[in-house]
Amino acid sequence: MKVVLHSVENTGEEGHPPLPIAYLCSYIRKYAPEIEIKAIDHAKEPIREILKLNPDVVGISSMSLPFYKAREIAQKIKKINPKTLVVLGGHHISNLPQTLPEEFDIGVIGEGEETFKEILQNFLQDGNIKNLKKIKGICFHHNGQIKINPPRPLIENLDDIPIPARDVFDMEGYYLQPRRSGTMQTISRGTHMITSKGCPFNCVFCASPRKRIRFFSAERVVEEMNLLYTKYNVQEIAIVDDLFVVDINRLKKILELMKTKPFYKKVSFFCETRTDIFNEEMAIILKEMNVKTMAFGFESGSEEELKYLKRNTTTVKDNNRACKICKKYGFAIDGYFIIGSPIQTREDLAKTIKFIKDNKINYISIATATPFPGSDWWEYAKKLGLVDDFMDFKEFDTQARNSYFFINQNFSKEEYERIIRYMKKFEENFNFNISIAFKDLFSLFLIKRAIKNPKRAWTYIKHSLFKKK
Repeated sequence: MKVVLHSVENTGEEGHPPLPIAYLCSYIRKYAPEIEIKAIDHAKEPIREILKLNPDVVGISSMSLPFYKAREIAQKIKKINPKTLVVLGGHHISNLPQTLPEEFDIGVIGEGEETFKEILQNFLQDGNIKNLKKIKGICFHHNGQIKINPPRPLIENLDDIPIPARDVFDMEGYYLQPRRSGTMQTISRGTHMITSKGCPFNCVFCASPRKRIRFFSAERVVEEMNLLYTKYNVQEIAIVDDLFVVDINRLKKILELMKTKPFYKKVSFFCETRTDIFNEEMAIILKEMNVKTMAFGFESGSEEELKYLKRNTTTVKDNNRACKICKKYGFAIDGYFIIGSPIQTREDLAKTIKFIKDNKINYISIATATPFPGSDWWEYAKKLGLVDDFMDFKEFDTQARNSYFFINQNFSKEEYERIIRYMKKFEENFNFNISIAFKDLFSLFLIKRAIKNPKRAWTYIKHSLFKKK
């Protein structure tokens, strides 16, 4: 049986392949090796590439913004070959399982590895999808209705999930091309990884399912780091789970294991965490790990707005303290902020700008308030008549990408649009300055990459000249 996976949520940003697809591939390879599984990624014509492989099953992963693209792909596949089993996974269907479109046979709700394996084995054994009622964690069509099965228990031991199969992607030719990534301080080969699943917090803007936190073991984490160094020759790794540092004993063990590996002090790291749990003990360990950049969801410089956004779990004092620790130990700071929340005022916005300047943050990312399915803001926007569960998500994509969602109570729409333009310009001016980094521009590493791939030479040079602060 041939299975092809495709992720429409992948933005195509170099260095960041869609890991959920890679996890599915590695899981099926280990626990259902009789099934042939491949991935179509970064394709100009994904439908054509998928159909060329003549798959029995197509798995499509999608978040909400590009969900209409997932539907278009499924519709065309079903039109050409109605017998192909088309399975939908990802955040969107996990949050809105009652909306499963007819072009998808099955939707996977939540954690997908074991569920998807069971679907494939069921299909392989019976040659049909008649026995779906026994599979936990799915939604499907039955007699003109959408049936939602009981949830599947979470995988307790994350080490049972193999290291993601990045070999299904064009890592060398596309994702590992030199650029400023990860620490954002030098041109390098970099990629990302996660060391945990789930989050017990409940921020009002977050669309991820609220799940109990589970960790990969220290041994498993370091094994993957070492693989990225030895197999892919990475120079930087971004650790992108929010709670990497929360278990201090695991963090200490990761450091001790790193010291026994060849990548120790040769690979630089980018790390995300929360300001309310970050402390000097963690900073000392991270410094020894060769972490160069710390990223925090500061969200706002206003105490009142921050309490609303993070449900009283974080304070501006926490944010200021985290910045001071980073400066003390020499970490660059990457800060995430939100504008346009329902309660935001002009004073809140002014406090946020002041916070950014006072704390000498190195890089900022400003997001506009968007009501994603699964978040509190989705329900709030539904009450305002801005969205609904069965809406055309092409419209949702257009609104979100162009910042036209308007859920704020204190600005007029015209004023909010002016604020967006101002803040985006502020972000652009704050993050970038033009400098000629001779060390990068004439480095042997860069010259070798340019010679090997002349068509991308200008990209390499551009990333050297346009250097982030």
